[in-house]
Amino acid sequence: MEALEKDKLDTLDMIHNQGYMLRLISAAINQKQPPEPPDGIDFDYIYKLSTSHKMANTCFYSVERLKNKPDGELYKEWLNVRSRNIHRDMIQRAEYAKVARAFEKNGVDFLPVKGFQVCSLYPVSDYRFMSDTDILVSDYKKAGEIAKKLGYKLEDDNPEMGHDVTYIKKPFMNLELHFSLFGSSAPFYDYYLDILDRTAIEGKHEHRMTDEQHFCYMLAHMKKHYDIAGTGVRSVADVYLFNKNLRPKLSEEKISEELSVLGLTEFDKKISAIAEKWFGDELVDRFSEEELYILKSGTYGTFRNMILNRKTDSGNAGYVIKRMFPPMNWMKEYFPVLRKAPALLPAVYSYRILRAVFTRRDNVREEIKTIKNDEPDKR
Repeated sequence: MEALEKDKLDTLDMIHNQGYMLRLISAAINQKQPPEPPDGIDFDYIYKLSTSHKMANTCFYSVERLKNKPDGELYKEWLNVRSRNIHRDMIQRAEYAKVARAFEKNGVDFLPVKGFQVCSLYPVSDYRFMSDTDILVSDYKKAGEIAKKLGYKLEDDNPEMGHDVTYIKKPFMNLELHFSLFGSSAPFYDYYLDILDRTAIEGKHEHRMTDEQHFCYMLAHMKKHYDIAGTGVRSVADVYLFNKNLRPKLSEEKISEELSVLGLTEFDKKISAIAEKWFGDELVDRFSEEELYILKSGTYGTFRNMILNRKTDSGNAGYVIKRMFPPMNWMKEYFPVLRKAPALLPAVYSYRILRAVFTRRDNVREEIKTIKNDEPDKR
């Protein structure tokens, strides 16, 4: 959350504003008239906070219905955010249709995931900002060649690093082609490795998760971010809308069984309770430490949270050792040369440390300062 200072999230005034921001989001996603701003509301702060959670567009759908709106310049800026997001949403949907047709025609099995499916839970799809179009594919090299023919360019010079490959196309398209839904070092990697074989096919090659599978994957993806560096208000809103609009119609037995296998039963209860509190009918005027952790996290967490969460799990000495010498499965994911030549691990460790010292000094200094001075937020 780069635009907001950490200490501004803990004062009573800021908690007052955070609660009102949640009321604005709630009114938009529940299609209700938003409450007028009470005394002490700082719209500039709410705009920055909602932007850090990629919810400014959603907020504006309520802001424009207020009698007491923010000042002219801020209102115009907020309006422009909404207009750009409507345009972005239209382009993303049209581009997805082109990509899907091309994959169907060329025999690439694919599964759209994350934001693309979640948007359907919102009253209108552009209410929910979508940074990337994420698609799991059976053959990412073939899929990449198809993307290039459609005008996309490879963003990364090392496409085998991580678990996805990003292709870009101006003005808005970030097409992430996944060869797995989680990295090999993530806790849910094995469970989702064969997800293409466990999903229904629409047409010849387009796969779709059931709603039960989709919810469990959505929670698994959220939990990954929550544990590493934090997750944000948008993810909680996704859970709220799923619980409200879809969950009563589904098999709770199937959901419970899958959540149990994933170890997400308690996480589901925790996040669902927060979601109902935030986007139900009451004004939120106080937050638990876990709620503040989410509010401080921005969309997908912060560098500070990542450091402190790892420090909490390992202690200072353990953190430093793991940071300097990550496990082999993590190293293979981000340094593909180790997949063919694992004996190079000592040399790659040395390269990684030297690279940090000489090219990322500011990050290293911030990391050392955080380890020494900060206490972790509660999760």
